Amino acid sequence: MYLSFAANAVGEGDVHVLCLRLTYELLTGKYKLPEATDARSNLARYEIGLSCELESYLEAAGSKVEHARLFNTAVLPRCRSYIVAIGQRMAWEVAKDSKYVSQ
Repeated sequence: MYLSFAANAVGEGDVHVLCLRLTYELLTGKYKLPEATDARSNLARYEIGLSCELESYLEAAGSKVEHARLFNTAVLPRCRSYIVAIGQRMAWEVAKDSKYVSQ
């Protein structure tokens, strides 16, 4: 029983770290993901709004200390929801274009 809880905790931590890293690399421009094909959809608008909000926090930082403080207080808690929003938008676009899903 303990091993299953320990493995779950490790897996959850790994997902969190990956979300943090991917969010930072997307916001700093190191990586670029495909943009939404339909920017008017609710999922795309949510993703774009979240991205703009997180980018504004990083742009507002003047020094490295301020950058770290803003990242830790404003961006860090939203990293996972940002990555989930991207994934949900991408999955919806693929499903929408699939011939196996009814419109």
